[in-house]
Amino acid sequence: MLAHQTGVAEGAGGTTSFTPDFDLQPATHFYWRARLVQGTAASEWTATRSFNTAIVGYNRAGELYDPLIYGTSIGTIVGSTTFLPGQGIKLNDKFAYVRYLLAQPLSAGEFSLEIAGLSPNGPGAKLKLFEMSDTTGNTFNSPWLVTAQYRGVAGNPDNAIAYKMRLGDPAYQLETDGNDRAQSVRALDPAHFYFFKMTWNDGLRMIIQNAVGVGTTYDVEYKSTVYFDKRLIAYAPNPHYAYLGGNDTREGPEDGTWPGEIVRNVFIGNKPRPASLGSALALPR
Repeated sequence: MLAHQTGVAEGAGGTTSFTPDFDLQPATHFYWRARLVQGTAASEWTATRSFNTAIVGYNRAGELYDPLIYGTSIGTIVGSTTFLPGQGIKLNDKFAYVRYLLAQPLSAGEFSLEIAGLSPNGPGAKLKLFEMSDTTGNTFNSPWLVTAQYRGVAGNPDNAIAYKMRLGDPAYQLETDGNDRAQSVRALDPAHFYFFKMTWNDGLRMIIQNAVGVGTTYDVEYKSTVYFDKRLIAYAPNPHYAYLGGNDTREGPEDGTWPGEIVRNVFIGNKPRPASLGSALALPR
């Protein structure tokens, strides 16, 4: 239950209203009901009704959300992109990406989003789906690189899911090995929106589902073993940037964005994505 208010006074002219004293979560489908109370007597509850909050993005300390389905983004758009009404933003080539500067660096959290437009045999060995780093320059050189890949031709192996995380130095790196990549070959359907969820804390974990919270098809986790002064090294980019796609093909040496990927319903936060976030979008699957 989000709100339960008693003692709401009857309004003038037979109309009674209630205004919450807190901000409602955007892009969410809410339900409400009410009943009349007089003294010790109470009526039956009204029929349950519903409403949607505004579908808008936000970037505040500890949390970012960008729906991307109505032709706008709260991020910085770079390169050739197309907004597809009701679907999301399409990154048209390897050079296109969306960049966010998080309001607060996050040492632990979740980066989750829906992605379509992915198909087997992509035109690059290490094509990027989304990334994080501490720079607007080439993310490949960042000591705080985090990257999610759907590898294409010559991907060792082709069509493998892969990821990488650096902890302040290229020598301190978590990366999917050859065995996990071999077990992670997927023939993804370009017409389907898959839900990608990456979480980081004392390591890195990536989950892929057929829809938000439904049908897990990939789940690989690597725990960190990198210590300093007997404590695990935390992920500590400052500033903290997040990318849809990747920007490293502009300077080399790796492939950049998976060309043609379509992204929507982006969440980055220091807590799990609220289950109701995005419930007002009415998205195709």
